Formats: sequence, C-alpha cells, structure tokens
Amino acid sequence: MKKILPILFILFAVAGVVSANGLPGTATLTLNTTVPEEVSHGFFDEKYEGIESIFEDDAVNNTKSSINISGENDLGYYNFTTNIPNQVEVDFALSSLSTDTGSGVWYVPYQLSITKAATDGTRFTSGHTVTGSLGSSSLATLAEADPLSSLGGEVFTTSGSGVGFISLELKATFNSGNSTVVPAGDYTGSIVATITTL
Repeated sequence: MKKILPILFILFAVAGVVSANGLPGTATLTLNTTVPEEVSHGFFDEKYEGIESIFEDDAVNNTKSSINISGENDLGYYNFTTNIPNQVEVDFALSSLSTDTGSGVWYVPYQLSITKAATDGTRFTSGHTVTGSLGSSSLATLAEADPLSSLGGEVFTTSGSGVGFISLELKATFNSGNSTVVPAGDYTGSIVATITTL
C-alpha cells in the first residue's frame, strides 16, 4: 500500500499537467463605463438638500420683484452641485438696481449677505469657507458708473472630489435713506454667478 500511494500521486499530478496543457487560456470580461461630468447651479426660492433634483438645466435663473430699496430683502438661495474631479471657483458679479431717468442713471447699491444653508457634509462641510458678504449698502446715487461694478468677487471654491452640493441663502440690504433720494422709475439689477475651473 505504501508503494501504491506515491505512484497514484505521481499519476494524478501528470494527468493534471496533461489536461491543463490541452485547455485554452483564461477568458476575461472587462467592464467599462463613463460617468459624465456634471455641474449645475442657479438661483432658487428653496434650498437644495441633495435629496431631489431641482436642477432642470445646468444653469437656473430666477427673478425677484418688489424689492424694498430701503431695507433687507430675502433673495432665496444659490444652489450648486458637482461631480467633477477638478476644483472650481464660483464668483458673483453684482450690479446695482438702476434706471435711466432721462437726466442720468440712478444706481441703488446693496450689501449681499451670503450664508451657508445646507452642504453635503463631504465635499462641502459645515466648515467650508464661503464669502460672507459682497457689495455695499451705500446711499443711492446719480452717477456715471455703477458703484457695485467692482464689488463682486469670489464666493467659494470647491475642494475634495466626488459628488457634492452647497446651498447658500442670499439677502440684499439697501440703505435705509434710499427712499428719501431715489426718483420714481423701474429699477433693474442682477447677480450673475460664474464658474471657473482652477
């Protein structure tokens, strides 16, 4: 029996080598996909909390009417979501409410307050740096140029990677003395958000 076991072992080993050499090599199924880059942002009446999709387009516009030019105004939210691996910067360009009275252009500047309302907690955390305010609530003026044209700027930059979102609450505060100096008319201004890859 002792002689039979080594002989059987050698036969099985030789049979395994012979049968393995007669078979084809391994087959591999490679899996690939492409996740498209997405960046969506815009101005909304409600904050974004990452649950539902409120972004119908990549950039969403909004209009606020009946602005109080002598106090604080709730403007809603600026919402931003991305999955791109590169970092981006978001800047706001501000323009005063203005009207041409025929004898010149009246500008009504405002101070824009920016507060974090919601973040995803990963790419944007509660400690993520956001500019707190832009602009100026100086008194309305009849002028040659918009006093807010150079007072916009960077609001935030992204960090990390993966999917992330941030929602910013916006308020505009106007000088309380405006109602005593501003002539009647239809006034229009804007906040324009621009995204730049870093």
